[in-house]
Amino acid sequence: RLETESVDFDTVMVGTSRDTTIRVVLRNSGSAPLEITRAAFIGPDTTQFSMADGMGPFTIPAGGSKGITVRFAPTVRGRTSTRLAFFHNGPGGSVATELYGHGVTDGDDLPAIAYSDPTTFRTVVAPNAIIPKKGSLVLGTYDLLGLMAGYAVSDNIMLLAGGAPPLPDDWGGTRGTAFGAYSLGFKFGAPLTKRLNVALGFQAGRSMYDDQSTDPVESRISFGAGYLSASYGTDDARVSATGGYALKHHNAIGVGEFDRNAIVGTLGGDYRFARRWKAEMEVITMQTLGYVPIIVGARFFGNGYALDFGVGYLGITTDGGAAPSLPIAPLVSYVLVL
Repeated sequence: RLETESVDFDTVMVGTSRDTTIRVVLRNSGSAPLEITRAAFIGPDTTQFSMADGMGPFTIPAGGSKGITVRFAPTVRGRTSTRLAFFHNGPGGSVATELYGHGVTDGDDLPAIAYSDPTTFRTVVAPNAIIPKKGSLVLGTYDLLGLMAGYAVSDNIMLLAGGAPPLPDDWGGTRGTAFGAYSLGFKFGAPLTKRLNVALGFQAGRSMYDDQSTDPVESRISFGAGYLSASYGTDDARVSATGGYALKHHNAIGVGEFDRNAIVGTLGGDYRFARRWKAEMEVITMQTLGYVPIIVGARFFGNGYALDFGVGYLGITTDGGAAPSLPIAPLVSYVLVL
């Protein structure tokens, strides 16, 4: 039996690579393994709906279940529907679920229609438990010099990279100081329910601090960090929490080599208050940072892009740390999803 007898994708924008996915659950209520020989969209619309998991065959053990991700990617305007049938070797031979969707365009006079936020794989700056659809390429910048990129290998795995070029703080002078960093990693995520997603990830990289008036590089930090994340909500409102542990190896002139590991945690969320606008907030903590950044901002987004702008408050100190003389820092980011 299908635990979800009908799915309404509501309104989705036409003519872009964005689409909407919903997970339905097929359950074997019998006492023997059930073979799903094939799945098929039997109409009336057989072109705008698809299955992200393939069309079978597969087997569900007795009492077991299988989640099926169905997708609506409209190519034309208008309301449409189809039936997704699963053919099996048990009594009755098949079960089917009804799928509905409405393709819309920018020209439609429908003020209640909301754009999909293409950057739900992050809260503000930290990754969360959401994975973009397979094949999504993500490119972004934070405060001009912070760079990030990502690629969704599948609907459950995303590769992530980030960093900052080591430009001197006087933009080309010979006696400035330069700070640079890079990292590479991945996260694996999956939905547990329609609203709850979980993910685990790992990120590794290196940062450096260089006083260009001297020959050696003053400090290098190598790190590897594993983390777990959970996100609850929808595209309209979502809260996410992430916890992890970073192994950090320092190599500093005058101090030598030492390890300074740290627990890392983030808590944040976003809320849609208009068709293309969200309010957002995120709190980040790391044992060795010395202060707790609190970010408050807004996000403007369209089909495949998002512009975030806000401020970070750095006045809350930890472990004897010192806050910057001006505890307010601007945050501007632009992310493009292809």
